[in-house]
Amino acid sequence: DDRFAWVDFPGFLSTYDDASQAIRTAQDYRDVAYAYLTDCAIEGAVYVEVMSSPDHAAAAGLSYEAHLEGIVRGIDDAELAVFSSIGGSVQDNLSRWFDQFSQPDGSDSQEKARVQEFSVNEMSTTIADLTGTFTGGGMPMSQPVEKKDYRLLAAIVVGASDVYYFKLVGPEKTVERWATSFGEFIGDLRSLTQ
Repeated sequence: DDRFAWVDFPGFLSTYDDASQAIRTAQDYRDVAYAYLTDCAIEGAVYVEVMSSPDHAAAAGLSYEAHLEGIVRGIDDAELAVFSSIGGSVQDNLSRWFDQFSQPDGSDSQEKARVQEFSVNEMSTTIADLTGTFTGGGMPMSQPVEKKDYRLLAAIVVGASDVYYFKLVGPEKTVERWATSFGEFIGDLRSLTQ
């Protein structure tokens, strides 16, 4: 289909304007951001920068805040963070992550979390799974924002020379979609010294 083809920069801008007319609501911006970032994750991207056009959102009658909120929702729908050398024991880090969740029934997240320990290619591995209301994340010194029906999948892998932390957080449905891939990824890890 050549409807979105261009031969020069003015042609690109015209094509971009045409395509942008399909994005009209905060949900549209969320869906585009999420689909793009999902594609990037499938391709193995480890860092992505996102740009948007508030002018196109305004032309569709959407406020800057609503447009940005849609994009942020798409970004926040699942985040995988990978760390090493962050200090503390395996249990210290799990406890900190569990404390970022509250339970609708008021019970203790530490007790609700499912934790398994096993070996992956001779590396001690701990997997944790927890659902609830996520209150962690955000900018330092900012007020916590409660995100209901969130899920944490985490793995802590003790390698030959360091400890590696994998923390996947997002809405339950989104994390469920990636749970099998996350498990396969952890199961396929190899020691960096091999």
